[in-house]
Amino acid sequence: MQSKVLLTPVDSMVELIRETPNISILGISEKMRLPIQIVEVWILVLEEFEVVKVTYKGFEGYVALSKKELEQKKIVNKVDVENLKEIFIEKAKQKNYDYEKMRKL
Repeated sequence: MQSKVLLTPVDSMVELIRETPNISILGISEKMRLPIQIVEVWILVLEEFEVVKVTYKGFEGYVALSKKELEQKKIVNKVDVENLKEIFIEKAKQKNYDYEKMRKL
């Protein structure tokens, strides 16, 4: 069964921040074509939940993922790799591949 995921504009903003670390709040507003006031409110909420961090240089705010979020991403990636290994080994066993043949793949 295929899993369905509903993505919100906030999810899109977090992905933009992930792809463009230290992006300005104005840059987010322009790229997402949203009023800066809405972007600022979303960022405040995400900062409260330690998803992003905001640093200020002069009067300009720059947004990046928080350390907590980056660590969480590393954990998720590690889990995905372990899961892929298990799937690979299981499929190799189903095809009766021995260890040497699996290593060559």
